Amino acid sequence: MSYSRAHGTGLRVFIDAMNWLFSRGVARTEWVDHNTGSWSYNSAAKDNKYTLIDMNPLKQASFNTSASQQGHIMHGMDFQVTSNMPLNFLAIMNHNAYEAEACFRLAYDSVGVNVPGAGTTIGSAASPPVTVLNGTLNPASGATLAEGVDFSETEIDVSDGTKFTVGEYILITYIAAKEVMKVLSIAANTLTVLRGQQGTGSTGFPSGTGISRYNVVYPAENGDTIIIFDEVDNARYWGIEVIPADGAYHFIADLTIGAYLIGKYHDFTIAPDLSVNHGFIQEGVKTRKTPAGRQLTFAHNLSNNDSTDEYSPFRSNDDYFRRMIGKEFWNLTWKGDEDTNIYPSDTSTPSSGSLLGDFIHHVSINFLPFIFCSDNDSTLKGDYLWGILDQDSFETMQKAWQWCGFKLKIIQKF
Repeated sequence: MSYSRAHGTGLRVFIDAMNWLFSRGVARTEWVDHNTGSWSYNSAAKDNKYTLIDMNPLKQASFNTSASQQGHIMHGMDFQVTSNMPLNFLAIMNHNAYEAEACFRLAYDSVGVNVPGAGTTIGSAASPPVTVLNGTLNPASGATLAEGVDFSETEIDVSDGTKFTVGEYILITYIAAKEVMKVLSIAANTLTVLRGQQGTGSTGFPSGTGISRYNVVYPAENGDTIIIFDEVDNARYWGIEVIPADGAYHFIADLTIGAYLIGKYHDFTIAPDLSVNHGFIQEGVKTRKTPAGRQLTFAHNLSNNDSTDEYSPFRSNDDYFRRMIGKEFWNLTWKGDEDTNIYPSDTSTPSSGSLLGDFIHHVSINFLPFIFCSDNDSTLKGDYLWGILDQDSFETMQKAWQWCGFKLKIIQKF
């Protein structure tokens, strides 16, 4: 348990790269969606591709996946650069992916990632991404090999062909052998596949071997999901692919997603000398006095998670009597830390690795929200917060040679 402490080996912030680029002049039209099936937005008047990247998880985009149960949903981004754009996390906020039976794949390439299976999936068979919050990585498909497969066979029989969709990657593992295959077509329980994909080689497998989905995450519950992966800093084009987790999306529950964030997380220290002020602010309370001197109080905002319409990322409580009051905040004061952890060696050419270069610069102090985690090893939802810097400047005080103090004030976004 965390007990809402700043603990573990350090603190972590997840900073969105897309909106930082938009704030620097990259056109939002570089974020595109691709219709690879017959899916559409349920309400085109209010839902579109920009709903997914507006950094407002309250505002969900809804897809008609119940009607288009096998289509892959594709969204792509042109980051406009081919180097020095390090990315190592994907966050999917305010989703119902578990209920809608949807899983997510993130990929990159030197050309647009705009069709199912395009690009290089993050991670590898040997070093897959890591789900740090709410998700099962490489979920089992629910089917197995119905025959032994040799090194060259491209038509393989499986126990249940309905568990798969055209364009997805599957991972077959037997003892130490691992191979990724791409599904090209499906005829009943026979898959036509492209062998040895995503850096793996062709090998043989016995009948009955289990089949998983390759380097995708299937959320374990509705809400928020975060995955991290080995940093990639030389890819211009990225794509998020939504794939049916069971061969088909749920026939009743349409998929909804509040926001995507793709970017780089930054870790900074707790030790050697950090003081923390963590609490809650009650907003929307107004008090007035009657002519007789009595006091009347009106509470306009008692809770930040009263209902699904007032969704607060990483916070949920169905118990009416235990709902969180107001907004949560973290005031963090480092009495001292090595200046190399705070500043790049030369602020005229900010480099990666410093608090200023990775965090302060990319949120523009209080311009962009971010995800804050009070323990960078945590898998607890309560250790994460959707917040913004509640300050209009970032200042440090040099207290000794190579030793600086600084403050961060973080407040819950909603």
